[in-house]
Amino acid sequence: MKNYLKLLFILMNCHLGFAQTGNITQPEMQILYRGYDNKIIPNIPCGQTLDLIIEGASAQKTTWTDMHGQTQVGFNLRVNGTVRNVVVKMNGLDEKGNIASTSIQTFHVKAFPAAQLQNDRISKSSGMRASVGLGPDCPFTGVSFEVVGGTIAIGDEEYCFSGAVIPAASLQKVKIGKKVVVNVNYRRTSPTDTAICTCSGVLEVGP
Repeated sequence: MKNYLKLLFILMNCHLGFAQTGNITQPEMQILYRGYDNKIIPNIPCGQTLDLIIEGASAQKTTWTDMHGQTQVGFNLRVNGTVRNVVVKMNGLDEKGNIASTSIQTFHVKAFPAAQLQNDRISKSSGMRASVGLGPDCPFTGVSFEVVGGTIAIGDEEYCFSGAVIPAASLQKVKIGKKVVVNVNYRRTSPTDTAICTCSGVLEVGP
């Protein structure tokens, strides 16, 4: 399916290195991920207006603040279904509406990376608040997660918990220094992402 977006506006920033053709900047990554607002910044020669044609994804104009505190203007791309590639074509139009420059870029599509359990210890006396994340080197911006429950395996027994807190009562039979397996159910805190995912970790029991 092709989503044609006739978005005609004069770009505020001029990129003198691309006098004849445009290019696409991706502040976060060089591929697109399913179920995520992939940020792109189309760059066309100065004085031209943008005609953006996208195959395999939908686009919405947006602004965001980057890691340096600078406001960026671009588009969020949402991949359609299970497509494996997204094609983005940029036409730069002159003042008469004629095509003055063209650039085409193909992006490969991957599944959004799974989060990992951030905890490595659990307290026998106070339990633990489970936390999941993508790590400090993650290039994504504005991504957070909510833990909705899970299980803790102690020997042949398994205890369920709801929310992010694993209660200390579930560790009554465990000796300090032993290890337990925790399975955490989580979701991304985004109104458009409701899927529940699971990650696991082996935790050492502390005082």
